[in-house]
Amino acid sequence: MGPLDFINAGGEMGAMIRAHDWASSPVGPPEQWPQALKTALRMALTTRHPIFIFWGPEHICFYNDGYRPSLGPEKHPALLGARGSELFSEIWDIIGPQIALVMRGEGATWHENHMVPSYRHGLLDEVYWTYSYGPIDDETAPGGVGGVLVVCTETTQQIKVANALRESERALTQLNDELEQRVSIEVAERLREQARLAEAQEALRQSQKIETLGQLTGGVAHDFNNLLTPVMGALDFARLELQGDEVAQEVIAVGLQAAERARTLVQRLLAFGRRQHLQPQDIDAESLMDSAVELAQRSLRPGIRLVLDMPDTLPAVHADPDQVVLAVLNLVVNARDAIEGVGNITLRVREDNDPGQAGLLPGRYLRIDVCDDGCGMDEAVVARAAEPFFTTKPTGQGTGLGLASVQGLAVQSGGGFKLASTPGEGTTVSLWMPASTKPGIDSQRQGAQRSRTQVAKCHCILLVDDDALVRASGTSSLRRAGYDVVQAADGEEALALLDAAGPFDLLVTDYAMPGLSGLELIDAVRLRKPQMPILMVTGYADTGQDAADVPRLQKPFLPAELVDRVQALLVAG
Repeated sequence: MGPLDFINAGGEMGAMIRAHDWASSPVGPPEQWPQALKTALRMALTTRHPIFIFWGPEHICFYNDGYRPSLGPEKHPALLGARGSELFSEIWDIIGPQIALVMRGEGATWHENHMVPSYRHGLLDEVYWTYSYGPIDDETAPGGVGGVLVVCTETTQQIKVANALRESERALTQLNDELEQRVSIEVAERLREQARLAEAQEALRQSQKIETLGQLTGGVAHDFNNLLTPVMGALDFARLELQGDEVAQEVIAVGLQAAERARTLVQRLLAFGRRQHLQPQDIDAESLMDSAVELAQRSLRPGIRLVLDMPDTLPAVHADPDQVVLAVLNLVVNARDAIEGVGNITLRVREDNDPGQAGLLPGRYLRIDVCDDGCGMDEAVVARAAEPFFTTKPTGQGTGLGLASVQGLAVQSGGGFKLASTPGEGTTVSLWMPASTKPGIDSQRQGAQRSRTQVAKCHCILLVDDDALVRASGTSSLRRAGYDVVQAADGEEALALLDAAGPFDLLVTDYAMPGLSGLELIDAVRLRKPQMPILMVTGYADTGQDAADVPRLQKPFLPAELVDRVQALLVAG
């Protein structure tokens, strides 16, 4: 064995230790190093766990590849062979006493999730560690301790995510408590009112009761949606900012799942209070699929590629665009879940004039195929896949309503649905939507410039909402997407800005506001700027016939949903 065989390992740091000029350092050449130091270094270099060594009275620094990622350019590689007190000057008052205690032979130290500030890329960051300082016994050294062995794990992201999760859970709990309290108070009040009308005719009494419960549900849902929207926006922002951190993504996913459950609760309340109907309209296939792809991309995990296969010329679609986009998203999520590890999902869009396989009569249809190369399904599962409440996912991970709802949307829209799958090869779900019958609508798309990802950076949006949290969340989402945003707290302020400020490209307004309502604001804006695109956001289930011609986005919504609707209106305008 050669004199340096004890450091013939360790990846990058092992190579740097071997190449370092130790002869001029306090520890001398490696051939003269004490056996205790050699043993400690060999242990450090042969493990992937982060390990650091302070050796001798000068506290000479050694570390392995596991510790290397924790250092910024200010520390690495200058830290190797340096005196610890010099390069760790900013935290020496924290770690110095621990090193001295261990070197005196007074035992070891242990800290869990301890904040130790560190310079990284020119900034002093709050960094959390779980670590121990233990003695390296050396009978040749004074006191029998030659150095300090530091075994550590950085826990910064876990601490930050845990703090964010606790805050989100607290906010959601508070929102649920407020909802329950308000429902209890309002129901009690309405029941007392109904008691005073008990002498009225039975039919009238029942009619009033149903209407009262509907108004109650809509009002409570509206306020809850206003509170839930910024919560969902904040969680989505955290998800985007912490990409690549698997622990953070998992924790944020829990918060988003809780928020989605809360949104489902509101939707059920709205469905009970007032049944919602499809709002079919003519929309070009390109805009429809642009929205679907943008939303679907956000649902994919690393290793899964989404491909859009669509010709330049396609018929316009007559359907509810929001529901079609959500249906495609549902199918993409199912395809994602069927893929283990790396895989591909293809969105293939074609015109189909003879959809006999879907049980449809000949005519013009847009066919959307969602294809994956996942695990596939056998014939028995395929036969039941679209049944309500049937799912192959583990308990608590699926409702069994996804494919059933997509099939229901297709049939209700006058289209069709088909599922084909082969075990081990993948699955294809096909969705047919009727083409528009409006003359000339297809020709308007031919030769148009395709722009799936382009965002008009110069567009200025006037955002109006009386709720400060919703206003702040919407503004943040739109500005991250590249838009300029001017805020207004009510309709009167919005009109003043419209008259005094520069031109606005689009108006986003709440429906229910004190003073000038959203509909009244829209009427006033149309008198001033008839061509300005308008998007109305609301937490109510029904905004009445007066708003039937106004594009609408239902609260609560994710930031991507708001950006997609704004982009679609600006492109169409």
